[in-house]
Amino acid sequence: MSDIRFNCLHCGQTLAVDMAAAGVAVACPTCGQTISVPQLARLAPPLPPPAAPSRARSWPLAVLTVVALSLLLSGGAWVWHRHPHPVAAAPATQISATGNEPAAPPVAPPAGLTVATNFEGASARVLSLDPVTQTIRITPNGNPERGWPCWWSLRVMGVDPARPLVLRVLANTPDITSEGGHKHVRLGADWSLPDRVSVSTNGVDWTQSAIGDRQGDQISYSIPPAAANLWLAWGPPFTLTNAWSFVQDAARDHACAKSFTLAHSREDRPVPALQVSEGDRPAAQRPAIWVIARQHAWEVGGTWVCIGFADWLLSQDPRATRLRSQAEIFIVPVMDSDRVATGDGGKESLPRDHNEDWSDAPNYPEVAAVEKGVLAAAAENRMALLVDLHDPNLKARACQLWATPTNLLSALAAQNQQRFIQSASQEIAEPMAVAKNLIWDAPEKAGWWQTAWHHLTCPWVYEHANPQTVAVTLEVPWNAPASTISGYRSVGEGLGRAIELYLREPPSSATSAK
Repeated sequence: MSDIRFNCLHCGQTLAVDMAAAGVAVACPTCGQTISVPQLARLAPPLPPPAAPSRARSWPLAVLTVVALSLLLSGGAWVWHRHPHPVAAAPATQISATGNEPAAPPVAPPAGLTVATNFEGASARVLSLDPVTQTIRITPNGNPERGWPCWWSLRVMGVDPARPLVLRVLANTPDITSEGGHKHVRLGADWSLPDRVSVSTNGVDWTQSAIGDRQGDQISYSIPPAAANLWLAWGPPFTLTNAWSFVQDAARDHACAKSFTLAHSREDRPVPALQVSEGDRPAAQRPAIWVIARQHAWEVGGTWVCIGFADWLLSQDPRATRLRSQAEIFIVPVMDSDRVATGDGGKESLPRDHNEDWSDAPNYPEVAAVEKGVLAAAAENRMALLVDLHDPNLKARACQLWATPTNLLSALAAQNQQRFIQSASQEIAEPMAVAKNLIWDAPEKAGWWQTAWHHLTCPWVYEHANPQTVAVTLEVPWNAPASTISGYRSVGEGLGRAIELYLREPPSSATSAK
């Protein structure tokens, strides 16, 4: 039987494929849509998939043979190419609807140094490739209309482990619109050039390289290869498929957790979410908490913090047990599912990004769905807290809280916001503790911003929820030595403890933990 079992994100068909094909883009044998074979090692037989679009057909034991070995040189970049039939020179990888038929032999790695950028979440344009010096030069390949093109992720095959691999990244610095289209500026090079590259030999476990050599708008990383095949990325990736696997695994392993489809995106991708509560206490008597991440697709650190929070919440820690027995918690690891899937940046995407879309008529269905959940809890006078997870600037080494000026809040909300800030400062510890100085997010004097500010996440929540509701943005550093999976997860655990500590005192008129 094949090693990887997963659901097509388009039609919901359960598929199976050999582990050797992890990261390869294939066509679903049921609906024909292009999907990427997941890279997450923890994948297990999935739960029933999210509701399939009406166009999906059910093909019993459908089998599609995909050959992903032929390479084309296009525009100076080596890319994977798919053929409709096997070729004699290359054994085939088989992807099938789950059944009893055996999978074909795994794909043999290609000879020579090659690069793949056609898997889920990948983004890189190869500018040059020198197999003699084992040097690859790339630039991020995101579409500026779909957000800042600063994210990059690629797979390198045929590496000689006996000598260093050199990756040179040229920043993508196009002219972009910002602040709701009211400014036109050049994207700074810093956003594309982390000090360290994230490196993996299996697409699952990630380490940081040594600090690269930054020269103006480019940086060079020297990577001692640990294997012939490597994944390299701006930060440790977390894809939409990973998010679905996580929420389904959580629901399978924990009776207190339920996975659900928050919404279908504008490009018809189901957005995964998790609801957690435990015990007999009615939902209407529980404070409601929302934790959301990746409103800007490139800000992957926010998702890893979200995962760390969810894992802590589902653990046997007595404080986690208490929180889930008293509150109802909703977790959305990936809000901008479309741009996460395509490797685009998301921030300042046109016509506006997710964080700028909070209104009576949002552009993005996933924003509308969270708004609906917030309003439903507010109607029961139990909307307690929303935490929006982001990444800050290049130089940040501490977590940064964005708060709303107290003169713009009710007295109750101002009091509760300060209590939550104190809880977060106490519980989110080194190596990425909360910075002492807050960022106070208020409307500026410019007339257009007076309107646009009200369509940001936290202002919208404050204006539409209960007098006791708190809404904050937590930014986690993406360019620090601790900007690793374990570092991000530790912030998520601290966030969980901060929420539990905050709810020990009732948010005044809110229904809360006693």
